[in-house]
Parts: sequence; C-alpha cells; structure tokens
Amino acid sequence: MTQIELYEKRLDSVTRLIETLEEGSWAQRYWVGVYASLINTLNRIIHHKGNDDANNFYRYNLGSIRVQ
Repeated sequence: MTQIELYEKRLDSVTRLIETLEEGSWAQRYWVGVYASLINTLNRIIHHKGNDDANNFYRYNLGSIRVQ
C-alpha cells in the first residue's frame, strides 16, 4: 500500500466517523480538524515539486496534529 493509498484510507475512516457525530460538538470540530490536516498532508505529498518519489512521506513533518 502506498502512502497516498494509506492517507486515502485514513480520510475515508475519518469521514465515516464524522458522519456519526453530533453537529457542532467538540468531537466533530476535533475530527474535522484531523481531516483537514490529513488533506493538507496528502496534498503536499501529491504535489511536492522537485521530488519524483511521491511515496517518500518522511520528508514531511508528520508530527502531532494541531487543531485550533
């Protein structure tokens, strides 16, 4: 499984979870932030200029997810 496929799978899982949460709850806001972070990271991996290996995700800072 490539890193891109892994992120797509994570996004699918978070999407299913968000759909079960109460609208406007802290949990929904938290998981929407996680979803946004995953999308941003996937976007960086896919569109990184100057690096032919899109699966080399270790070049990115994938530390803890910060939600504001």
